[in-house]
Amino acid sequence: MNLNSEDREKLQEHLKAVADILHRNTSSDRLQTFEKIETTLRDQIQEEVSPEIAQFFFQQLAKSKLADPEN
Repeated sequence: MNLNSEDREKLQEHLKAVADILHRNTSSDRLQTFEKIETTLRDQIQEEVSPEIAQFFFQQLAKSKLADPEN
């Protein structure tokens, strides 16, 4: 993915905000080792982050299909 510098900066800001939210909502016992952090983060991404991103992409696809039904 080739992000321009403005979009890269925005993405980094938003990812830091997401990381802060996930960190605040993670019990301290899940933050004690690299392995626990990695597993917890993977679970949080699969449960919370990826579905939201996928939903956004599907909504964009639906909008484009409505705008141009032949595609």
